[in-house]
Amino acid sequence: YGVDPSVTAAVDANEIWIAPLWNPDGYAYVFSTDNFWRKNRRPVGGYVGVDLNRNHPFGWATACSGSTDPFADTYKGPSPASEAEVQTMLAWSADRHWAKVLDYHSYGQEALWGYACLAHPLDAFLQSEAVALSEASGYGGAERNPSAEGEEEEWQLASRGAHAFLIEVGTSFQPPYSSSVAEAAQVWPGIEWMLARPIPVEGRVTDACTHLPLQASVSVSGLAYGNGESNSSGGPFGRYAVFVPSGSWTLSFSLAGYSPALQSVTVPPGGSVTLDVALAPLVPAGCISDVGGGKRGDAGVPVLAMQGTLAPGSSGSLMLAGAAPLTPATLVLGLARLGVPFKGGTLVPVPQVFVGLGTDGGGALVLPFTWPAGVPAGTELWLQAWIQDPAASAGLSASNGLNCIAG
Repeated sequence: YGVDPSVTAAVDANEIWIAPLWNPDGYAYVFSTDNFWRKNRRPVGGYVGVDLNRNHPFGWATACSGSTDPFADTYKGPSPASEAEVQTMLAWSADRHWAKVLDYHSYGQEALWGYACLAHPLDAFLQSEAVALSEASGYGGAERNPSAEGEEEEWQLASRGAHAFLIEVGTSFQPPYSSSVAEAAQVWPGIEWMLARPIPVEGRVTDACTHLPLQASVSVSGLAYGNGESNSSGGPFGRYAVFVPSGSWTLSFSLAGYSPALQSVTVPPGGSVTLDVALAPLVPAGCISDVGGGKRGDAGVPVLAMQGTLAPGSSGSLMLAGAAPLTPATLVLGLARLGVPFKGGTLVPVPQVFVGLGTDGGGALVLPFTWPAGVPAGTELWLQAWIQDPAASAGLSASNGLNCIAG
């Protein structure tokens, strides 16, 4: 980092998680007893071990899934996601909500894409992506479909909407160490390719009132998914990613309790579109709206934002950014509508409450709050921050205004 420009760019542009090993007891057994063991070591009935890469839920019950014979190396387990390792992978994936996934297995020197037997509406697109990944990995474009349904990368593709592939490395299950080191160096450019590959459509889905992240369903019109596939926003920021070829697409965002949203986008060849979506609740109590306004200061118009739920006893934060640093600031609360011009800006016309605060060295402040009990639902409140700013006219700058409706 800081030396290789591509590595530096990859780290700066991505949140990267690396799982070096996902079968610890099976791995230990390889070194102690059986060099070709591939399952975990959990006793199942009178047998030992489940192939974790046949145990994922998607496609587990199809004709192309793993073996039902507990003695087989590819035994898929007694039920989908029966194994603790797979359950942990599912939970970890839901928590982080990755856009891209690369699995590394041995052996074959090829990139695996799509499903084993089931059809995907973007098979041709996925195949072309696998060819590019294979070429970047030094494998000359070699690619194929997975060996069976129930594999981890298939579940990431079908159930998370991730751009997920499996790379078979090397020419044997257990190559010599020196060979492994050389192979790692060879496939590294493929990792860089994946990290640098633009996400065709990405963004965040939030509540239009509270601005908090939502786990909403995301679908693409015109794509005939036939195996129960799904995609959604999620993780700590409500992020989503949609991988489609270049062209025009219509995306649908939906969540119970909210008005659905349709958005049309055009993805340029090799490019990316950022599309943030705010879903409006069907019952908009507790809504926070930015109504603009403000008065310019040294660093522009300060920005006031609120995050949280305006329901009795609920907490949140009021945040100011872009104001003059280390300066007295006043939070102004009023019941009258923002909209009266004042010295080139807009201020709350009849403020009822003034709260004295101060900005930090970066011209920001954060004020945690708990919405008080007893405020009738539907009560409107208007907020604005006034900042002493020598560079502003009359020595006063002002933020945008917020309209808050109690829940």
